[in-house]
Amino acid sequence: MTEAAASPEVLQRDLTEVSVAIDTARRTVERGDFVDLAGLDARVGRLCSAIKDLPREQGRGFERPLLGLVDDLTRLTDMLADQREQVRQSLVGSSSHHQAASAYRKTQK
Repeated sequence: MTEAAASPEVLQRDLTEVSVAIDTARRTVERGDFVDLAGLDARVGRLCSAIKDLPREQGRGFERPLLGLVDDLTRLTDMLADQREQVRQSLVGSSSHHQAASAYRKTQK
């Protein structure tokens, strides 16, 4: 972040944009689609670092929104874990089906 980006107004805008990105990601996962979160962790890290560098009273104004962001990220993490498990089970099922079909074909020869 640049020096100009350290103003509370710019940080609030950045926080809002990150929140929107997380909400969009959650809706994407809810539809069963995959989501690319590349760069989100770095963006959140920069945002938190910039907020930490604010004077204490200004930084405290971000406490509630940051806690909300943590909750949103936790929900997204849980959703991604569920999606990963569904994919894993699907692959295991596919593998088992493929193995059974291969074994059946071998007995037919």
